[in-house]
This record gives sequence, C-alpha cells and structure tokens, in this order.
Amino acid sequence: MTTLFALFSCSLFFMALFFAVFQVKRWSRYWPLAYVAVAILLVLPLDHWLLIEFVRGYTSDLSMATVVICAVYLWGVVRPQSKGVQLSLKWFVVLVSLVMLPMSLGLTQFDPFTLGYASNRFYVYFLLALALISLLAWFKGQSQLALVIALAILANGLNVYESQNLWVYLMDPIAFIMCGISLITQGLVVLKNRIKLKGAVNV
Repeated sequence: MTTLFALFSCSLFFMALFFAVFQVKRWSRYWPLAYVAVAILLVLPLDHWLLIEFVRGYTSDLSMATVVICAVYLWGVVRPQSKGVQLSLKWFVVLVSLVMLPMSLGLTQFDPFTLGYASNRFYVYFLLALALISLLAWFKGQSQLALVIALAILANGLNVYESQNLWVYLMDPIAFIMCGISLITQGLVVLKNRIKLKGAVNV
C-alpha cells in the first residue's frame, strides 16, 4: 500500500507538471491526448526502472497539500469553469512553511518538525489544533484546506507512507514552491491591473 500510494501521488504530480509545461488547457478538445502521453511516459523503462520510479526518487513521498493542489489543477483542465486552488490553502502552506522551515533548520532551539511524531508529548495538542483548523475551515467554506488537513491526519493514521511524521503528510517543499509562485503571480496581476486602472483614471 505504501509503494502504491507513493507512486500514485508522484504520477499525479508528474501529470500536473506535464500539463502546466505544455499548456494542455489550450489544447481544446484534444486534451485527452495529454493523458495518453503521460500514461505512456510514466511506464517508460529507464535502465531497469520505470520513469515514475525515477520521479519518486527525486520528489520523495508527496504531502496531501501537493496531491490536492495537483488534483485541483488537473480537474480544472477537464472542467475549465471549476474553481482553482483556494487562497486559504495557499496562504496556509506558505505561512506555515515560512515559520516552520527556518526553525527546523536550527535557527531556534525548538524544532517544530518533532511535533509530528506521536512520541512527542505535545503531539496530541498539535493534532487537536490541526483538527480545529480543519473544522473552522470547513464551516468557513474553505473546503480544500479542510480536506488537506483531514487527509493528512487520516493518511498518517493509516501509515500510507513509511514516515511516521505528520508534517510529511501535511505539506512539503513542492507545495510551498507551487503556492508561493501562485501567490506572487496573483499579486503581480493585481498590481498590474491597479496600475492600469490608475492610469486610465488619470487620463
């Protein structure tokens, strides 16, 4: 089960990356061909290994944040009218990562990464805090954030990966990079529109 889920999540990420690089959204009615192309690429043999196994070797096990973000993006290719990744999920991943990563690298005496282990005495409080955030997000209509946290807790409980740390299931650097780039891009678009609007008003 561990290997199967890991390969599934890596396949989802590779597919989303392929779709983004080759702009499959612009393929119009030919977008199903992209799925065929990715399926063929994933099972290509490379020196006694499949390409998907190489992908897993580079990305390691992907968090539920990355899985959900990739799934939402791929669904948007099939259903362009559907909503994209919600801002709450992006900000959650970015802000938590910006706080946690420096602390985990030794900038403080406290390492928040250890909270993810069940052996940590504060693990229960960490789990309850995440569950509370998930419930609040759900009631506020932020279903994607609630889903990511719920899936992370569930996957950790079922040990779908070899890691026993809840943080591994919750988010990873790939999710941080994707959300960070998306927020920066959205911010630049908003800034550009404001500049245009201001110029139009001055004219």
